[in-house]
Amino acid sequence: MNLPPIELLRQGDSESWDVVFEWLWPKTLHTTHHKLKAIAPADAEDVALDAFVSLFRTIDNVPSTESLPSLLVAIASNRATDYLRSRSAQKRDASLSLTFDAVLADETPSELVNPLEALQVRELYELLEQVRLDLPPLNARILYEYYYEGLTQREIAERHGVTVSSISGRIRRGLLILHNKLKNNHIFCEEFPDKIRII
Repeated sequence: MNLPPIELLRQGDSESWDVVFEWLWPKTLHTTHHKLKAIAPADAEDVALDAFVSLFRTIDNVPSTESLPSLLVAIASNRATDYLRSRSAQKRDASLSLTFDAVLADETPSELVNPLEALQVRELYELLEQVRLDLPPLNARILYEYYYEGLTQREIAERHGVTVSSISGRIRRGLLILHNKLKNNHIFCEEFPDKIRII
């Protein structure tokens, strides 16, 4: 296969991009399918297409056509990871919102028939709200956007005009603050064991 020069790709030449798509689509789809097959295999193609769109937008920073395979695989892998994280955050947000809203409104859903469970949910909510107020404002905002709005780190970085690594660092520091303040609280430890393990 004759690979098009990077200059033609930067110019948006459609025939050159068709060649790249035919060349790299199987590898890109394999990457996203491998990442998503256990949870969302039907979405692998959409995520793979999204990776190509991302490559198209950043082609001016690509040094050569030969570097495209490794770059596109990395983009596809990151996109799939972001997709899984966003999906998980959305499900978690929906579940927590339903529970918290019901408890705060004194409307106990059927799955919270135990008054002790309802009290623990209310206490956890109040604890998290108090600790959130103690965080630096930007850290609190980023944690909210990541865990409650379900945004990816890349989306948050674009929103605030900073790097993804900066967002990742702020999320980790925010979790450390939460952990240090709540590590001795039995409700926090029961509800968020996964967060404790990653710190």
